[in-house]
Amino acid sequence: MHSDIVHQLTNLLGDLFSIDKTSEIKPDTSIFASGMLDSISLLEVVGRIEKHWNIKFSWSDINLDNLDSLQKMANFIVCKQAK
Repeated sequence: MHSDIVHQLTNLLGDLFSIDKTSEIKPDTSIFASGMLDSISLLEVVGRIEKHWNIKFSWSDINLDNLDSLQKMANFIVCKQAK
């Protein structure tokens, strides 16, 4: 299930990543430390995830523990959907 969400995230957010489109993003790659995303694009990421999965972030949810990799995003989405 998580791999399906990671794949969906890659498709949903791929245009935001400042890397060559042919590059493969590993699920556990830090997207902030690697420079693929910055704090400004983070709001776009949150908006797209909220819309696509019909979930809501609280301000306390917007942090690197939840958003620093595709795998962390997928884990967060699964947890939010379980509530």
